Amino acid sequence: DQSAILDVLPDKRTQVYDMRKIVAILFDRDSVFELKARFGRPAITALARLDGKPVGVIANNPMVGGGALSADACRKIVDFTVLCDSFNIPLVRLMDTPGFVVGLDAERRGAPGHIMNFMNATCLVTVPSITVIVRKAYGRAYVAMGGGRHNDDMVAWPTAEVSFMDPVFATNIVHGRSPGDEGFEAAFADIQKDTEVWNMASIFSLQDVIKPQETRAYLIRMLDEDGGPIPPGAFIPAAERYNLMGSIDRWVVQRTFAHLSRHTAGHAERAFYTCAINLSGASVGDETFLEFVAQQFRAHAVTPESICFEITETAAIADLAKATVFIKELKKIGCRFALDDFGSGLSSFAYLKNLPVDYLKIDGVFVKDILQDPIDYAMVKSINEIGHVMGMQTIAEFVETEAIFLKLKEIEVDFAQGYGISQPAPLEDKVSLRPRATKSCQ
Repeated sequence: DQSAILDVLPDKRTQVYDMRKIVAILFDRDSVFELKARFGRPAITALARLDGKPVGVIANNPMVGGGALSADACRKIVDFTVLCDSFNIPLVRLMDTPGFVVGLDAERRGAPGHIMNFMNATCLVTVPSITVIVRKAYGRAYVAMGGGRHNDDMVAWPTAEVSFMDPVFATNIVHGRSPGDEGFEAAFADIQKDTEVWNMASIFSLQDVIKPQETRAYLIRMLDEDGGPIPPGAFIPAAERYNLMGSIDRWVVQRTFAHLSRHTAGHAERAFYTCAINLSGASVGDETFLEFVAQQFRAHAVTPESICFEITETAAIADLAKATVFIKELKKIGCRFALDDFGSGLSSFAYLKNLPVDYLKIDGVFVKDILQDPIDYAMVKSINEIGHVMGMQTIAEFVETEAIFLKLKEIEVDFAQGYGISQPAPLEDKVSLRPRATKSCQ
C-alpha cells in the first residue's frame, strides 16, 4: 500500500524520519539490498527491483545528521554511481538534504575533493536517472543529488522545498530577522514563497509535482522498456542533453511518411490532408537533413503539399541564415512551414520578413488567459494582425474552452489548436478517425 509513505513522512519539515522505510515501500517487496549500510550513513545506496526490473537507489537519510552529506557519504555515492553506470543499471534518487557537512573536521577528511567527485559523477553518469525531491534540497547538494539538468527526469512531492539554504537561516541573512523578532513571520513567508516546487514546475525546472503515493507508478512508467507511452516533456530534455534530437527528428519523419504512404495508397482524396511535424533546432541547422527529407519523399511517395514542418521561434532566430535556406529549399518542392510558439522567445517582428513561413503559431502562454488578461488579448491581436499583413495564416495554441475559441474567432485568428479542439492521440488514431488537431476559426 503506497499510502503507507504518508505514515512515515512527518508533517513538520524539521522532524527526522528513516528514509529506508520509504525505500522499502516504493520498491518491490523484499528486493532492497543496501550496500555499505554502516559507512557514510547519511546516504543510502541500494540495489532494488522496480516492477521486477533492477534499479540503483541513492537517497538521503534524515535520520542520520538530518541527511547532511558527509565526506564518507559522498565517497559512498560516487562508488555506487560508478557501479550502476558500469553495469547499465538505472538510477533513482530520493532527495532530502540540507547540504554538505562542512567545518575543520570535514576538511581534514577531504570533504571538498569528495564533493567535487560527487558532482562530477552525477554530471557524467550515462544510465537513465530520475530524481525525486522529497523535502529539503538546499545549496549545491541539490545539484550533486541530481537537481537541475543533471537527470533525465525530475519530479517533486508537495512537501519539497528548493533553496540556497534552510529558510530560517535565509531569513536571517536576507532580512536580518531571527525567530522571535518583530516582522520575522512576514520575512520568513517571503523567503518560503520562492522555495515552493510549484514555481519550479511552472517554468519546467521539474517535470511534475506528484503525490508521494503516486511515485512508484510514476517511476515504473518512466523506466518502462515495454513500449508504454512516455510524454515528450519527459524524454525531450534528456534527448537534448545527449544531442539526440536530430536522430529523433529523422525517426519521426521516416515513420510518419511511411504511415502516410500506407494510408493514402489508393485514396487520392486523403493526399490533401495536412500533417504537421515539429523539428528541432538541431535538424534546422543540419545541412544533411535536407537531403534526408528529400530522400524520404522519394521513398514513400508522400505529397510535399501535405506536409507542414513546424520550427520554434527560438530555433529559427538562433541561426537565421540557415533557417531561411532550410525553409526556402523545402518550400520549393511544396512543403509548408509554421513558426511555432511565437512570442515566447526572442520575439522580433522584423525577422519575420526574412522567414517565408506560411503559418504563425501564437504561443499558448498568451492565449490561455486571453479572456481575463487585457495584455494577453492585445498581444494575440497584435501578432494576428502582423501575421496577416505579412501574408501568413495564424494558429492559436492552448485553446481549451469554447469561450476562448469564440474570442479568437472574434479577432479573426485563422485556426485554433488545443485540448478544447482535440486531445493528443497516437498517429494511427489521428489518421484513421480524422479528429482535427486544429479547427478553423472562420
